[in-house]
Amino acid sequence: MSTFFTASKNIYAFYGMFKHNFGKLMLFGGVRFEKTDIDYAGRNVVTDGSKFVRLDILNDQRTHEFWLPQFLVKYSMNKNTNFRAVVTRTYSRPNFKDVLPYREEKDNDEFSFGNPDLKYPGVTNFDLLGEAYFGEQGLFSGGLFYKQIDDFVFCFTRFAHQSDASTGTLLDKITIAANGLDAHVYGAELQLQSKLYFWDNFLSDFGVFANCTYTFSEAYIYTRYPANYSDALVIFGEDNLSAFFDVNGEKEKITLPGQAKHTANIALFYETPDFYAKITANYHDAFLQELGADSDLDEYYNKAWHFDFTTNVSVAENLQLSVDVINFTNVPKKFDMGAPDKLVKQEYYSWWGKIGLKLNF
Repeated sequence: MSTFFTASKNIYAFYGMFKHNFGKLMLFGGVRFEKTDIDYAGRNVVTDGSKFVRLDILNDQRTHEFWLPQFLVKYSMNKNTNFRAVVTRTYSRPNFKDVLPYREEKDNDEFSFGNPDLKYPGVTNFDLLGEAYFGEQGLFSGGLFYKQIDDFVFCFTRFAHQSDASTGTLLDKITIAANGLDAHVYGAELQLQSKLYFWDNFLSDFGVFANCTYTFSEAYIYTRYPANYSDALVIFGEDNLSAFFDVNGEKEKITLPGQAKHTANIALFYETPDFYAKITANYHDAFLQELGADSDLDEYYNKAWHFDFTTNVSVAENLQLSVDVINFTNVPKKFDMGAPDKLVKQEYYSWWGKIGLKLNF
């Protein structure tokens, strides 16, 4: 197996922008160019049973280039009300480990592969936003959005051979990151933030923050070979995804991995010049986490609420104490196969926190 690697990455960029106001209308635009040069080297220990055969070095060098334009139109109805229309082109980088040339044996007959052939997903974004300010630090905003994503990345697991099946080798469970074809995401979001300024007593120091997002997504991949397909052959260091997908067949529609339909955040805070405290509740629906050999074997991250607490206290004129407690209800991560009664695994990470002192000079 191989978990040893060396990697270097150089990123170069330049951008240009313009901004102009026409009364209540503002135009803002620009373009950014990014170039990424990467150089990876992975090592694969080849064995025959318990006998060492050789050490293979797999080198990978490639360059990624991106032109990223953006354009924004803002209309200010008055000093407290704004509307925006935005079009941008962005991209995302795959997880660092996913693009490394590595092969890791986790347990007997269970392996994880890196995939240097992963493409960087490109995203075209369209947003319509409105916002209104009120009271003391009050804000209400809402918007609609659409994203068109090329080459989205997903995690895929199935059984395959790592050498010629005719030699009698067994099937291994292999997990690898792969590119999808394209995805479309539609959604709406609302946000409210305000202190309780309408009270005349200590309650006016309390405030609320809340947002919620609804998202509908559809994504497309090459059709997966059925789970009982036993001839898949995967060789470390080669382009093996054709062993998993019928690249000449029809497309298969899924929901976008990692995208929940509903998400929400609710916070109650208390704020004075010398003290601040906030308790936050975060919610997400179940979402597709990892694809299996067919849809019945797909793995989902179950819906969950998470609760956090943070506070900042001025203990002296130039000294501030801060405390953060994350997941203080110790909510576990639950993964199932599309229904809560088909639990795959449950992971507890407990709560964790940090305490800090900040000295201002």
